[in-house]
Amino acid sequence: MDEKFEQHSVAIERHEQQIKTLFARQEELDRLTQSVNDLALSVRGMVERLTSMEKRVNIIEDEARSRVRTIWACVATGIIGAAIAFLMSSILK
Repeated sequence: MDEKFEQHSVAIERHEQQIKTLFARQEELDRLTQSVNDLALSVRGMVERLTSMEKRVNIIEDEARSRVRTIWACVATGIIGAAIAFLMSSILK
């Protein structure tokens, strides 16, 4: 009888230890879950800021392209005007 009592006592103690371990693991999982959630929110914020920066960069690049096109248009107009002036002066001489 004492032997069975001892076996049950040991088994109960093992189960209690397992339960403590399970609760500790559950708390660790809760902390990890919170960390993952915080990380996801942080990534979301970074994506929003990156999207905003991308829009601003696109605006700046479009302005630069527009300036380059304007410069080329002025250069082309000058060259064409000079060519026309040269032709007209050659014809009218």
